[in-house]
Amino acid sequence: MGSPWSGCPRQLRFRICAVHVRGLRLEPNGSLRWAAALWNLGEHGFPNEAFDLPVRHRGEICGRFTLAPIPGTAPSTKARRTGFALADLTAAAVAVEQAHHDL
Repeated sequence: MGSPWSGCPRQLRFRICAVHVRGLRLEPNGSLRWAAALWNLGEHGFPNEAFDLPVRHRGEICGRFTLAPIPGTAPSTKARRTGFALADLTAAAVAVEQAHHDL
């Protein structure tokens, strides 16, 4: 069992955007997907390529985190699902902020 920090990204960005996330992305179930193909994180760890974690509010994408992982690391499925849940909380905060801005 590795360090709990073994899956920390080398780089992390957040963008507010309402566009569909294309390319490599983390799914709500913790899997990593490129279009229809799944990347086997358990076998290969993260690839040496950035991926997106879509941020959704009420089913609509309102932003995304882009993470550059440490290649070969493989955080647990639970940790990846937790990351997705935290992204959903970010989406709720972004939605509230945008609603206040629109007033």
